[in-house]
Amino acid sequence: MLKQRLITAAILIPLIVLCVLKASTEVVAIVFAVIIMAGAWEWGALLKLEAGARILFVSVLVSIMLLGFVWVLGQQKMTWVVLASASLLWIILTIVVMSIQHRGELGSGLSRLQYVPLGFLLFIFAWLAALSLHSIEKLGPTLLLYVFGLVWLADAGAYFFGRQWGKHKLANNISPGKTWQGLYGAMAVGLIYAVVAAWYFDFVTTDYFIFVGLSIVVIVFSVFGDLFESLLKRRAGVKDSGHLLPGHGGVLDRIDSLLAALPIMAFGLLSIEMIK
Repeated sequence: MLKQRLITAAILIPLIVLCVLKASTEVVAIVFAVIIMAGAWEWGALLKLEAGARILFVSVLVSIMLLGFVWVLGQQKMTWVVLASASLLWIILTIVVMSIQHRGELGSGLSRLQYVPLGFLLFIFAWLAALSLHSIEKLGPTLLLYVFGLVWLADAGAYFFGRQWGKHKLANNISPGKTWQGLYGAMAVGLIYAVVAAWYFDFVTTDYFIFVGLSIVVIVFSVFGDLFESLLKRRAGVKDSGHLLPGHGGVLDRIDSLLAALPIMAFGLLSIEMIK
């Protein structure tokens, strides 16, 4: 399993890095749209939608993304409103996840049909957030890649800290494998990465400590993004969202944390820039 994970990562990570750093925002939009479509297809599978319903779900999603690309990204204030809405949605979902974990009632919360429009929002918000970051003049591609690295390294930190020292369950009713020690490990690794990256790339346009603090907040929300997908998988009775990525499961398994991390980071950076 670990060997398969490493091989898949060794193939995909260089391709993603190359795309983010060298391609135009328009090309990045297309590539990320394909990834989002794959994740949306798996989302529909977790909701046990028929193939026809999933095709409709993905088709409508693509149509909305096209409209969003043309309309939202050209207007800074409108982009801020969209990202603010995304951040608020993730705050609400975090509360929902904590409530379900506390009650231990996996069947509570939203109905299956309510998860469909929620999926539209989460995928579109994350996609627009990625493009808004990438389109930032000069530093955009580096900032977007920074968010990917932040989430990936935090995930690795959570995994290794959790395996080594994990004793206290974070959300045993939703994802028994996650521990508080894993979360602390994710935050510690993310903190080191944020400090080093901010200094090395010199892309901090505001107070250094605010940027690092925002990065820690992003890590926390990325964990709840992962937990929210785990909740869906538990309700669907499956371990992985799919089998497209050997050793990793499905596409949704790889982007669940980013669905939360991207809007939070983009909203935070844009808010700081507008206040200046």
